[in-house]
Order: sequence, then C-alpha cells, then structure tokens
Amino acid sequence: MLRIFIFLIFCSFSYFANAQSALDVTEVLEKKLDSIAEKNKSIKMIKGYRIQVYLGRSRQESDGIKERLYRLKTNEMVYLLYKQPDYIIKYGDFSSKTDAYYSL
Repeated sequence: MLRIFIFLIFCSFSYFANAQSALDVTEVLEKKLDSIAEKNKSIKMIKGYRIQVYLGRSRQESDGIKERLYRLKTNEMVYLLYKQPDYIIKYGDFSSKTDAYYSL
C-alpha cells in the first residue's frame, strides 16, 4: 500500500510540475490523498506473515510459552488463539517471509 501511495505522489508531482503552481498541486494532492484514505478505511486485513510457535491442547503450557516469547521478543506482538480444541501461539507482523525468517 505504501508503494502505491508513493507512486501516486510521484505521478502527481511529475504531472503538475510544469503546468500548474504549487498551490494547485497541493489541492490536487490533498484530494488524491483523501480518496486513498477512504479506500484504506475499507481494508480489514493486510497480507502478511506470522510465525507459529505452539499448537497444543494445554492452556497452562500455552500461557508459559506466551510469557517466554514476551520476554525474548519484546518488540514483536504475541498472539494466543483458541481453535477448539487447540491453543495456537503466533508472533510477529511481518510483511514478507524473509522478514519472518530473519526474526528467528
């Protein structure tokens, strides 16, 4: 999404650089940014990756693993999910598999 945003800004600046004043460019850019913001409000999920650390039926064991992950990976989010009858622990919000791999 960030790439699309940067591309739109670049296109807007290059298109209007020769023909219009800076004030006109700002107005057009604000309109485009507002339309992008409206589209972004409708997005509920973004494609990404998380690392699954645990899958089991013990709540106590999953809580212990979750606490250890909080201590080891302080800058990553840790998620405890329950899908009957299993507890699943995942961590991280990675944009690519490579980012996830390097966090190991």
